[in-house]
Amino acid sequence: MQYQSILPDSVLREQIGQYWVTEGQIPAGQSMTFRSMVDAYPGMIFLEDPAAFFPEHPGTERPHIFLHGASTFCFEKKLTGNVKIISVHFKPTAICSLFGIAGHELANNVTDLDSLCKNHLSDQLLNAATTTERIVLLNNFLTAQWQQHQAVNTSKTQYALKLLQEGDTTVSLQLLQQQLHLTERSLERLFREQIGLSPKLISRIIRFQKTVNALSRPDAESLAAIAYKYDYADQSHFIREFRTFSGTTPQQFRQQAGAGVENFIEWND
Repeated sequence: MQYQSILPDSVLREQIGQYWVTEGQIPAGQSMTFRSMVDAYPGMIFLEDPAAFFPEHPGTERPHIFLHGASTFCFEKKLTGNVKIISVHFKPTAICSLFGIAGHELANNVTDLDSLCKNHLSDQLLNAATTTERIVLLNNFLTAQWQQHQAVNTSKTQYALKLLQEGDTTVSLQLLQQQLHLTERSLERLFREQIGLSPKLISRIIRFQKTVNALSRPDAESLAAIAYKYDYADQSHFIREFRTFSGTTPQQFRQQAGAGVENFIEWND
């Protein structure tokens, strides 16, 4: 499988991390296993052939393009056939700021983008001759969405996320409240509206993602050292939390994780 990362237009970089292109031909009668882990990031996925992404539902019509919200569950996915996928890796507040949709409405859920926006974007993408043309179409569409909804103010949420993502140690929610001049209830309401998950859960997910990055390095530290570095009570606590968000243990992740796209990675059985 081949993977390509493409940056969005500069005007969109506060809303979008990157575009990921996944392409490959899986031999007939075979499948490739991927593992999706818990992720605080929503996204948009275009499938040239939905049947390759949903082989478990043969004959069922599936959308070519859909939005998904922040996810709090992990799963395995088997792909078959001719795989051509473009995924848009949004920033956590992008569903709210690009589509005017409250984060909690799409958390752990998906929606058909053509039905939502009624602009036949999937037809335009299917008719495009190259990946470059498809990225231009996506940039143009998402820029128009941003211009339509840019009055939505997500600056406080983005600042809170920045504090949570920086450094190795866990930032207390009390510190976030002080920095943002918000009560606990107001902070909860802000995160629910603009991301769809609670501040406490977001903090746990971000810490988990830091440990995934730590485990993925060639010179990865021991599990005990990683647990200590990222403020877990002990190694057992770290392993339990890792299993909750990934469906596997840190040791299995080291042994079986392969290449992939953000939190959607090849899984070597």
